[in-house]
Amino acid sequence: RYNEDLSWLIDHFKIDDIIVYNKGEVLGLPEEKLIPNVGREAETYLHYIIDNYDSLPDICVFTQGGIKDHPIPFGGRSDPHNFLIECIENAIKYGYSKNHLFTYNENAVSWGKNWNVNFGEYWDKNMYKDGIQIPFHEWFVKNIRSEYPNPINVFVAALFAVKKEKILSRPKEYYERLIKLVNWAPNCIEAHFFERSWYYIFNCDIEMKYIVARYKEDIRWLTYYVNPNQIILYNKSENLGLPNEKLIPNLGREAETYLHYIIDNYDSLPDVCIFTQGWILDHIGYRKDAHNFLMECGVSALQNGYSKNYVHFYGHDELNWGKNWNVNFGIYWKPDFYKDGIPIPFCEWFEKHIRPKYPEKLGAFHNALFAVTKKQILSNKKEYYEELIKLVNWAPNCIEAHFFERSWYYIFNCDLI
Repeated sequence: RYNEDLSWLIDHFKIDDIIVYNKGEVLGLPEEKLIPNVGREAETYLHYIIDNYDSLPDICVFTQGGIKDHPIPFGGRSDPHNFLIECIENAIKYGYSKNHLFTYNENAVSWGKNWNVNFGEYWDKNMYKDGIQIPFHEWFVKNIRSEYPNPINVFVAALFAVKKEKILSRPKEYYERLIKLVNWAPNCIEAHFFERSWYYIFNCDIEMKYIVARYKEDIRWLTYYVNPNQIILYNKSENLGLPNEKLIPNLGREAETYLHYIIDNYDSLPDVCIFTQGWILDHIGYRKDAHNFLMECGVSALQNGYSKNYVHFYGHDELNWGKNWNVNFGIYWKPDFYKDGIPIPFCEWFEKHIRPKYPEKLGAFHNALFAVTKKQILSNKKEYYEELIKLVNWAPNCIEAHFFERSWYYIFNCDLI
């Protein structure tokens, strides 16, 4: 807000849900932050994200103080509060406000790659940071993405809502760097550049899928919070009637499920795959927000290639995680559950099927809960996964499935990043 009348907002939403970054006269609202008048709404949005990076709400709705005067999207609408509600509903469903996304080709007037340059003349030429005039697309490539998109997707007038996971797909330091581009003047050109860039700043074009291995578990802890279209359920029990549900035989625990999905979708994988069992609360310290734990894994994968937040390392002699964890005083754990009836120490199985040399410290995703990028999955050929699945698709609770739990970090070459 600068000096706009906020009654259109305050009269329709709970006052405690409204955080006002005020660059004008004091209003006396409960959540009112007085800040310098720099950087238009871009500086405000970045200011909020930096201030609250570790405590963001599930959905953030970003809006200017006055929005009825924008011809897009309103065209005479008298209910701007309902427009924001529609943005929220879209963010819940899609992760961002798809209802207010506009697409422009690189030559579009006011929205194209060189919109701020007309016949060699720069628009508002004295309002560029450090006095350095630059076409929009060059600024975008320098600060947002290494490649300019054509067409480009824009939240017009910088009005939109996004899920927390979209904001967290970038580290806090990224936003701290961006804010320096706009916190120097009230109406800098860079603020208009940001208006055309939010979709990409928040990685709204990045696709995440949750691959769920279920036997008879209650998965409402996930379906209540995640868009059903993001959930790929491999079900080894009664049909739940979900949109993307695959009924498969009860073999190989979650290992067979994960490999099954990869083989089925090798040529059409999403950008990030989040792999999970059907019930995980007892595996993650009974966190009440298990869906947020998986989201954190997805964000970590987006930043690091894999869920670095949940990898643990173990020495050779660690109980349950060491190189011979399945052998105790020469006796094999569950000796009747090895493929072809041949018991084998974990380290020998690992060197036979995963890597030629067992690592000094074993990296493992506990309970086979993790996320990886498409790039990491595709670091192996499809045939590799087709061979691996043969090791677990023969019995419901084979020992090899437990071996896989301790091997995913290496299967996806996470140690080579």
